[in-house]
Amino acid sequence: MGDARTDAAAAATAPAATATPGAVTPGATGAPAPELTLVKEVDREQIWPGAEVHYTVTLTNRGRGNAQDVVLTDSLPQGLEPGIVAPASGATWDGRTLRGRLARLPSGGTWVIGFTAIVRTDVTPGTVLVNRAQIATAGGLSASARVAVALPPAELPPTGGRGAERGLRSKNLSENALQF
Repeated sequence: MGDARTDAAAAATAPAATATPGAVTPGATGAPAPELTLVKEVDREQIWPGAEVHYTVTLTNRGRGNAQDVVLTDSLPQGLEPGIVAPASGATWDGRTLRGRLARLPSGGTWVIGFTAIVRTDVTPGTVLVNRAQIATAGGLSASARVAVALPPAELPPTGGRGAERGLRSKNLSENALQF
């Protein structure tokens, strides 16, 4: 089980009137701008009914300005039920949607939200569940990142070759006669 990452660095998008993230924002203030990077990770890519899945959402401000009034939303797809949220993250469940608010993310700052979700027992084998986190700021920046987990198919694909033939023959032998 490794780290599964999708949209590994979904950079924040600024409104049309704003310069490239991280640059000085044009206009009357000339204030340094925040540059946000959102990363979402999951502890496994393959899941099974009843399994607990661990997610981590990390928001980093790589810009020179502070990000103000940062709002996170992360709605679970059908097939996942809310689990536990790391208390230090400041996020909470609102039904099936994880919500968090951060008054200010300073330049160089990071906000990490860890949580779990439980795979429902009625999820169909072969289903892929995509989970998406989104952030938005008072300054109009937004970003999203997503990860996918999948249930294995109901049946394993057929295999062939000598190993399969040997396995079939050995089933017909008595327990004492098994030899490979």
